[in-house]
Amino acid sequence: LIFSHPDPEKSFRNNFGCHHSKFMLVGFPTGLRVIIHSANYIPKDMHCMNQGVYMQDFPFKEDTGATSSSPFEDYLVKYIQTLLVHGGPAADKTSAWPGRARRYPNGSLADILQLYDYSGAYGHLVATAPGYHRNEGISAWGHMRLRTLLQKEGPVFPSALRQGGPGGGSRIICQFSSFASVHGGQLNDLEESFSAGRGTDGQRLGDAELEFVWPAVHEVRDSIEGYAAGGSMPGQKKITSDPRVRDRLRLWSHGEEEPATSFMQARRNVMPHIKTFTRCGRGNSKMAQQVAWVLLTSSNISRSAWGALQKKGTQLFCCHWELGVLFTPRSLQAMRHRYSCSNITRRRLPVDLGLREKHKEAEEAEEEEEEEASTQESDPSPLVELRTTEVPDGDTASEASEEGRWCTVPLPFQVPPKPYLPHSVPWHSDGVFTGDPDRYGRTSLSDVSVHETVVSQLREIQRSFLSTQRDCP
Repeated sequence: LIFSHPDPEKSFRNNFGCHHSKFMLVGFPTGLRVIIHSANYIPKDMHCMNQGVYMQDFPFKEDTGATSSSPFEDYLVKYIQTLLVHGGPAADKTSAWPGRARRYPNGSLADILQLYDYSGAYGHLVATAPGYHRNEGISAWGHMRLRTLLQKEGPVFPSALRQGGPGGGSRIICQFSSFASVHGGQLNDLEESFSAGRGTDGQRLGDAELEFVWPAVHEVRDSIEGYAAGGSMPGQKKITSDPRVRDRLRLWSHGEEEPATSFMQARRNVMPHIKTFTRCGRGNSKMAQQVAWVLLTSSNISRSAWGALQKKGTQLFCCHWELGVLFTPRSLQAMRHRYSCSNITRRRLPVDLGLREKHKEAEEAEEEEEEEASTQESDPSPLVELRTTEVPDGDTASEASEEGRWCTVPLPFQVPPKPYLPHSVPWHSDGVFTGDPDRYGRTSLSDVSVHETVVSQLREIQRSFLSTQRDCP
């Protein structure tokens, strides 16, 4: 693996910015796999924390001289070019790419990426790149990019989520894993950007208040890692106890209630490193499960990640590199035409696995899907309805959605999230909780030694590897 970790100080003085994006570009002989996720490449993130991942495969273009296949391609290339400005070993290793990309050994990574067809992308890229962005660049990055995308989507969001409407309005749930200082002006800018968009009735959805899903001290204490989990969720007490954010705070788990689904039961004691921003309903339980859009990203709540408007809105200043994917009712229409670079049904399976029948069934199912897709090619696709994971176990798709097509948004926390209890204390990584030890007897992050953490992580990886080996034929 070739890692490219650019230094923002090479372009302008930026002592606080970093390359915070988490993504992979995997070349196959048959295409490209784009993976955007929330985990750092460390065992703790991979094994002990809630994370999110978007993964989609894209084929080569039929015509190598073809122009851009979609806005997804334009934006991905534009983002990669901001990285190539700073060099890095990954930029010089394009000759190692498989398939048709081998014909362009002298091309840059941005050149190689333009060989693929992204017309089937079912999400919109939302990135941040460090710099002072002006003119058209203002709407290209950070929260202004999200604002622009929501405005351009048109009247596609559920009108029942419109503020002041009969459905009870909506809320914007911001779930993140690092709490930086939040200024009143920044909150106003974020609320304006996140509130953009129009309902299917053509009217603006209206301004919605931001709610922050941030674990309380007792949730971190009772997690599988204990207070050690808080090391991945930095936030000082003076920030998390700020009156401007206190009323917005929501619990990570369900409080004293049992989760509605096994999906959420398995995640209640695992602390989050995932970052999601979601607009969903505010009314009764059924309305609260309805989602207008969801963004999976590397961005936490900070000016460095989302950018800060300056000079009366004529300039956007950003510190970090960030990358995420926005899913909407319109973008998810493309999911019925998914492509795979490594489709197992097209490979020969070992005879001794006893999977001949399953292999045959999978091939038949795939042929039926392709035939159905071809017959619907000329029909306009309906908007996809987005729902949370709050549908109880055992309920069917027809019971969960009366409209037909729907898509589950796998948020690992309850929607709507529970407000803080009277005795709840927001997690703060600079705290010492004497008299309230975790399951390992620790009372603060300072009790967690680096050696102890690394050794436990390596042991977990070893156990996982050995169990995998035992399961293999």
